[in-house]
Amino acid sequence: MAKRKRKEEEEESNVPFKFPEFDRRAFILKEMAQAKILFAISGLALVFGIIAFILTKELNNAIIGLLVGIAGFFPIKTVADKTGDTSVLEKKDWFGHYAIYFLTFLAVWVLLFNYPITDVSHPEIEGVGIYIMHYNNTANSSVEEWLPAENGTVPAGSNISIRAEITDNGQLASVRIIIKDNSGNDIMGGAMMRTEGTHTFHFEPTETLRAGSYSFTITAADESDNSFSTEPQQLVIRA
Repeated sequence: MAKRKRKEEEEESNVPFKFPEFDRRAFILKEMAQAKILFAISGLALVFGIIAFILTKELNNAIIGLLVGIAGFFPIKTVADKTGDTSVLEKKDWFGHYAIYFLTFLAVWVLLFNYPITDVSHPEIEGVGIYIMHYNNTANSSVEEWLPAENGTVPAGSNISIRAEITDNGQLASVRIIIKDNSGNDIMGGAMMRTEGTHTFHFEPTETLRAGSYSFTITAADESDNSFSTEPQQLVIRA
């Protein structure tokens, strides 16, 4: 019995291995169906991405846009059935198409909210500071240099420069500053000037401020009418 079994195993091991026959026609048909369905689903994602962009912008609510994208999952099967032969698709193929739809939708939705297509972001204002003109006297000359003031306090009669780092993902239209007295009355203001080749804007009061407490606010606006203002910053002139 054992000998017969061993003989059968030897006979089976001697049978040459044959690769399964490649069905070229079925492969081509499946690839064509995949391509048609992929194209249709990408178009569907484009449409839903545009709709999500419009609703998000009009309603100012990103959740609405995301819900629109999720709603786009439901017509995928119908679109695929009308586009190509879905009978050749396997479960993994369907998973891939649903993933491609959502990734394409996200790409379209996010891209439409970025400059230069759309600018919905306000300018950023950082590094607000007050600087005082100092004179570094040497043996033969006196060198002017701007040094930061401590806690927003400067001696009376000092040359003052108020500075800030201001950036925007588009183009800045204006940067302005308003200085108020202790009673909240506007006493001085104007456009801040950009230091060439940098994001630093500065304002140097043309009038000497008397001793007392002041505050100032910087407002930056871009060409898309997005604006941002800082919280009131303290400026103290010490007698």
